[in-house]
Amino acid sequence: MSLIKNHPANRPNTYTSEGAHQQASAKAPLQTKNNSGLNRQLKYLIWLYVFLLLFDGAFRKWFLPGLSDVLLVSRVPVIALIYILAIPARAFTVNGFVAMAGFLSLVTLPLALLGHGSIPTAIYGLLANFYAIPLIFVIPKVLDYDETLQIGKALLIMVIPMTALISLQFYAPQSAWVNRSVGGVEGAGFTGALGRFRPPGTFSFISGVAQFYTLAFAFFLNEFINKRSLPLWFLLPTGAAFTMAIYGSISRLLALSIVMVFAFGVLGLVLNGRKLHNTIKVLIALIVFFAIASQFTYFADGMETFMARWEQAKGGEDGSTKEAVVDRTLDNIMAPFFIYQYDSIIGEGIGLGTNVGAKFATGSRAFLGGESEWGRVLVEMGPIIGITYIALRCALTAMLLIRAFWSLKKGNLLPWLLFASCLFLVLNGQWGQQTTLGFAILSAGFVLSTSIVSKPEETMNNYRARRP
Repeated sequence: MSLIKNHPANRPNTYTSEGAHQQASAKAPLQTKNNSGLNRQLKYLIWLYVFLLLFDGAFRKWFLPGLSDVLLVSRVPVIALIYILAIPARAFTVNGFVAMAGFLSLVTLPLALLGHGSIPTAIYGLLANFYAIPLIFVIPKVLDYDETLQIGKALLIMVIPMTALISLQFYAPQSAWVNRSVGGVEGAGFTGALGRFRPPGTFSFISGVAQFYTLAFAFFLNEFINKRSLPLWFLLPTGAAFTMAIYGSISRLLALSIVMVFAFGVLGLVLNGRKLHNTIKVLIALIVFFAIASQFTYFADGMETFMARWEQAKGGEDGSTKEAVVDRTLDNIMAPFFIYQYDSIIGEGIGLGTNVGAKFATGSRAFLGGESEWGRVLVEMGPIIGITYIALRCALTAMLLIRAFWSLKKGNLLPWLLFASCLFLVLNGQWGQQTTLGFAILSAGFVLSTSIVSKPEETMNNYRARRP
């Protein structure tokens, strides 16, 4: 399957028959003698970003609870270092998205000082709304397809121990050490059902667990649809761990996100039209995963608790799945445009609608702009600038969709699956929550870094040949 040679996305790394890596354009990772050292450092920093995304919650809860507030923004200096090194390495891209983010930051910062008047709140608003957007476009300049797969492999290695951890949190009382919250206080879990709490894993909140498993599942599903780079003896228990985590997390967000990635995978097979035979293989794998997972008591207890919470979310027998899922999703998107009354056309000031910003401004954590992301944005920035920022998020989502779809039609399914994992995180995820922001930016960057490969199967073969 060949690509149109002049397409702007088809000038990345390619591999010769011997597996040699060649640079084809500026979109590919930088390999020249002068900047190879910078590029290596940038790769290390992206790995550090991933590590902190997965474990800064653990440090905030268990190991360095006294530094909880500082560790909340532990990735901020890492991103700064990435930007500093990316400029001389010619990996920093100034495109329309980055330019608009910069413009809005320059406009909203002084308006925030006129609004709530809190400098720390305004700075946090900048970090939440604009600061990390350029990283989306640095990642594909630093990582290529198989280097992104290496990070995906690391995420998959984490799935089994993460599932073991949340199972321990599932059964342990909220007073147990494993269920400490940020700052070392008791009670990390949110209420679930049947007297059990939703376990947060290594993260500060349950949302981190949902986002971790969803991103990892995109890489996992790609293993079954494309040629495997990981052994079957590893993938089978990992698939069972995914199955147990869906129920044991008691998280509807995780369950729905996994279902969406799977649905995108099936749709991708249909649209691509070349790999429909893999559908049977995936269905058989699902049966095997359930069979393995059903051997554990945790699976049965988790399923019972999850189904009880699902009924609660539906409102009992009179409720419906449509009301619990579709109507709630549409309400989060559309309601902010109709229910909020704006006291000021310039808004209350960026950062004020986040928990952290509210604490800076008022002394206590609260959702002053509501829990809906777009509601927060409109309250903070006002209707004009707020809608402009929402349009930026929509445009980012559309760009990722186009790149993923274009790659899918050329036989590369992975960007399509990664896009499914981050669609709503980029579109209207709560970026004021640092973990959600981190997964949104990382996943979006991965969509781009994997979409620049012309022949994914050839690259996968090369990756398998090079791995120890």
